[in-house]
Amino acid sequence: MVKIYLSPSNQMDNKYVVGSTTECLQMEELARLLMTRLVGYDCAVKIADRNTTISYNGRPAEAKKFGANIYLALHSNAGGSNGAEAYYHANMPNTKKLAETLVVVMAKICPIKSKRAQPVKDGMTAFNGAGYGEIRDPAACGVPSVLFEVDYHDNPSTAKWIIDSKSKIVDGIITALSTVYGIKKVGTTPPKPAQPTATIKKGDVVQITDNKYYDGTVAVPGWVKELYWIVDEVGKDRVVVNKDMGGKYAIMSAVKLTGVKKINPTPAPGKIPYLVKVTTDALNIRKTPSTSATITGVIRDRGIYTIVEQSGTWGKLKSGLGWISLDYTSEYKA
Repeated sequence: MVKIYLSPSNQMDNKYVVGSTTECLQMEELARLLMTRLVGYDCAVKIADRNTTISYNGRPAEAKKFGANIYLALHSNAGGSNGAEAYYHANMPNTKKLAETLVVVMAKICPIKSKRAQPVKDGMTAFNGAGYGEIRDPAACGVPSVLFEVDYHDNPSTAKWIIDSKSKIVDGIITALSTVYGIKKVGTTPPKPAQPTATIKKGDVVQITDNKYYDGTVAVPGWVKELYWIVDEVGKDRVVVNKDMGGKYAIMSAVKLTGVKKINPTPAPGKIPYLVKVTTDALNIRKTPSTSATITGVIRDRGIYTIVEQSGTWGKLKSGLGWISLDYTSEYKA
């Protein structure tokens, strides 16, 4: 289990230019929220007490006793600029990767563009090689550490952003920790990779789910995944598909089994007109039978509608308003 030691700033004298607050108060609040959000993840978290010093025999020693895999110091910066910064120890595992990931994530979250030319630095190069205490001392105790400066508290815009955006900041930190240390919510499992669908047979209707599995020559400009195809042959690891259900395309193409998905049966062409019942609370009506087409309306009543034309899994409404996806309907028999 990954053990995370959080060391929020204990600098009560570092006042924010807005909000009548301090670096210490804001980073303690950030640490508490982070610890709360990590409940349910496969990790253990400990927060340093404000009165525990950051020197070797204080927080670093406590982190060592805790068995921490990472000592994460949470701070806000000063100097009137803006942008996140993170410091790592070049000789300690994962610290540079975590520092880099934190800065990348923060750049995506913060709407104020960073002015930091070098936001990720070796924390042991500071002070003529003496290094920052929260990089040097944890490393001396054998604990990898990262000093994370969330943004600047003496810049009014970024100070207010820190105060108002701690929930987003915490989500970003969790994303970085998950990326580097692989922590995840207990009970969750990664999505299963696509498996060959042995049940596909000749005559089935399939969707090509991934372009990289498509071996044929694309004869249709703007070929997209929402076209549906009829299986003509089934081989050991691939199928041959012929034309889409609307009959407008006639491309004989080989597709790997892992790149196709059998779709649910839909009302077959030739039964037009027929009735369908909408099975979702909001179904878009499109100008043409495509998810990229202009939306001309929305059906919200789960009502019964008449289909007068079909193209693949799309049906044209009798009203003339446009097309709906039949995946969100069921055939209705009066």
